[in-house]
Amino acid sequence: MAMKSFILITLLVVVLVAPQAKAQSIVRINGTIFCSLNGASSIVNNVKIPTLPFPNAIVQLTIAGTPILPTVTTNLQGQFVLTVVQSLLTSTLTNILSLANVIVTTPLSACNSTLPANIFLQSVSPLQLLANVTVGGIHLGVGAFLPVQL
Repeated sequence: MAMKSFILITLLVVVLVAPQAKAQSIVRINGTIFCSLNGASSIVNNVKIPTLPFPNAIVQLTIAGTPILPTVTTNLQGQFVLTVVQSLLTSTLTNILSLANVIVTTPLSACNSTLPANIFLQSVSPLQLLANVTVGGIHLGVGAFLPVQL
C-alpha cells in the first residue's frame, strides 16, 4: 500500500509540475560596462581607444521603472549576466524589449574618481534580441548606456 501511495504522489507531482515548468522561459540579459560617461569604449578617428572595464558594479533590471530582483555584480572585465524567469516578469517579449532597462546603481566615480559622483548608467531602449530559442530561453543584449542621475 505504501508503494502505491508513493507512485501516485510521484505521478501527481510530474503531472502538475511539468506543464508549469515548460511554460516558463529564461530571459538572459548580458553586456559589458566600461568606466566612461557612456559605459562604452571610445572610438576616435576610427581607432578604438582602450577604456577600462567597470568591475564590481551593481547592475539592476527594471521594467517600466520597477526594479526586478536580483541584482548582479560585474566581473573584473565589466561583464554581467542578468537571469530572470520570464513568468516572473509578467510581460511579453515585446514589452520586455521596449520597457526594460538595465541600470548600473554604482556611481561612475567608484571606478574613476574624476567622473561625477552623482552620475550612473542606464541602458538605451530597446534591448537587443540576440536569440529566442526553445532550449535556453531568450537572450538579450544591452547595446549602449547613457549617463543619468538617480
